[in-house]
Amino acid sequence: MRKFIKIIAMFILFIVLIFAVLWVFTSADRKIAKEFVISCCGPKTSEFIWYELFHDALKKEVEKDKFAELFEASQSYETVTFTSLSKSGSSAFFDGTAQTQAGCTSKVSVEVLGGKIISFDINPLCPK
Repeated sequence: MRKFIKIIAMFILFIVLIFAVLWVFTSADRKIAKEFVISCCGPKTSEFIWYELFHDALKKEVEKDKFAELFEASQSYETVTFTSLSKSGSSAFFDGTAQTQAGCTSKVSVEVLGGKIISFDINPLCPK
């Protein structure tokens, strides 16, 4: 019985260690993803902080002014929580939720490659 408990304890410790390592290795990318979600909506949209976080290839696909016009009509997000994260090479994937001060919640997904946003999804946007 003691051997079984030791095996279970080692397994749990191994899982916690893997989670901790993943958390540490994705901290910079997680910060970028959170900064993007918070800065892309509401009045902060016109500051274009979010645009500087885009990968060059995504900048070619997204017209700065049209994006700002679309997202400016939504509420600002106050908190972003990522409940799922994964790392594959230099790519990091984050899924979670973002919430406005008024309590509206949106599902968010962000992919970061080399410290830059390469894809994102915020659904639904919270209208003003």
